[in-house]
Amino acid sequence: MCVDTVPTPELLRDQAPVVVPPRSTLTFQFERAPREVSASRWNNTQYVKQEITGKKQNMIVVPSEEGTYMYEIFGKWTEGDVGYSFVIAVR
Repeated sequence: MCVDTVPTPELLRDQAPVVVPPRSTLTFQFERAPREVSASRWNNTQYVKQEITGKKQNMIVVPSEEGTYMYEIFGKWTEGDVGYSFVIAVR
């Protein structure tokens, strides 16, 4: 997590979640492949490192338990880092 940004729960506080089925696979893509990619998720106040899968290391599987989850996807390049945040509701 970057120290110079707003925490994800605060950033997404007013964001409407996208509804997805349990155990759905979400795919993400960067325009240019990063040196390193990582993901994390929040459920209420619990922070969990998220496993990234797929041949291109660009997929995450959402939990089987219903609930609202906030995600961060981070890419790292020689020139710097970037993070993307979104919120889902598993139903």
